[in-house]
Amino acid sequence: MNRRIGLEVEPIGGRLGATVRGLAADAIDDRVAGELKAALADHLVLFLPGLAPTVARLRKNGALFGPLETHPYLPRADDSVPEVCELDSDAPTGVRADLWHTDVTFSESPPVAALLHMVDGPACGGDTMWINCRDVFDSLSLPMQEFLTGLTCIHDDGWQEQVKFSCRWSWSPGDIALWDERATLHAVVDDTDARRLLRRVTVLGDHPEAPDGARMWPRHVGDKAASSGFYGIGGYEF
Repeated sequence: MNRRIGLEVEPIGGRLGATVRGLAADAIDDRVAGELKAALADHLVLFLPGLAPTVARLRKNGALFGPLETHPYLPRADDSVPEVCELDSDAPTGVRADLWHTDVTFSESPPVAALLHMVDGPACGGDTMWINCRDVFDSLSLPMQEFLTGLTCIHDDGWQEQVKFSCRWSWSPGDIALWDERATLHAVVDDTDARRLLRRVTVLGDHPEAPDGARMWPRHVGDKAASSGFYGIGGYEF
């Protein structure tokens, strides 16, 4: 267990994921956010149990990690806080994102991180899984790595579905997950019909660039309009 300014950071998986305890939502300031960023770089996904932030506090906490996105079409939890979107599986447009994806990859500058607050969920079931895409890439042969470097693509996640690259979180109301949007994929385990109500803020990113010297291919332009792996169904984002 690693300790950072009083925080307890404990890994939950061999590839990625750690819990962070000893923290309250209203105690997250610039200093704590710096420690969380360092832990996120090590673990890619952090789980902060029981914080239960208000909508305004979730926005404030998220803004410590960078400028926040105002999502173009997902519903808001509160009209006065446009950066916080609400994801309700029981809503008329609600769906369950049970395919591997990362959020808002249709953007020229995809997000670097997201904070997701479980407001209400089932007593069991409805977990979320994350995959470490860095380890997935490192597991490929060198010729495949060289081929992929510099490509743009539509995500197809068959290789990344291997469980050995993943971690899994069983939610309780009040929990927050904070993850790296560029180095991971995530998916809900769709094993329950019970309602899942979550709120999310997304931290804006820069414009991704290929490594120096990488062979660049013409950018592929497809007909997808939402997250990776989904055709025109924008609700697939939690």
